Amino acid sequence: MNFIGEFAVIFTALCWSISAVSFTISGRQVGSQNVNRIRIQVAIFLLVVINWTFYGQPIPFSAGQERWFWLLLSGFVGLAVGDAFLFKTYQMIGARMGLLLLSLAPVFSALIAWLFMGETLTLLQFIGMLLTLLGISWVVFTRQKGEDETKEPDHKRLGVLYGVLASIGQAAGLILSRQ
Repeated sequence: MNFIGEFAVIFTALCWSISAVSFTISGRQVGSQNVNRIRIQVAIFLLVVINWTFYGQPIPFSAGQERWFWLLLSGFVGLAVGDAFLFKTYQMIGARMGLLLLSLAPVFSALIAWLFMGETLTLLQFIGMLLTLLGISWVVFTRQKGEDETKEPDHKRLGVLYGVLASIGQAAGLILSRQ
């Protein structure tokens, strides 16, 4: 049997978990903005090396101005702004809650696509979104055993707000990249 798909799913989940925990620890040590800046610089460097290796040029200038505009705009919204909020979320309320809130991105993507592109959802898709929202709300508004009661409630609320803004940024970046 071919288990490549199942392996890819498990490996992706593992990478997401490791990166979330790593960014949480790093953000608490050096600050979320520094982590985001360093990550973007490393990513740009790696993209230049990969592009140079496979296409013979460090930057694909032949892509055209319109594509570059949408690519830069989606990158700024999703990677710079969205991830800035995500890393602040990790720093404030941790990787578990940050990843949970990031799972709102598909919901916001559907909403943005409906508002600005006229896309619609089937009843089953709408029910799936509703279940997702209910599940996330349940976790966010339930106090965990051993949760630090000395933390101010405003600290958690602000972390949740940053998580929601991170999801909106990811969703908007995705929709912009489709252009």
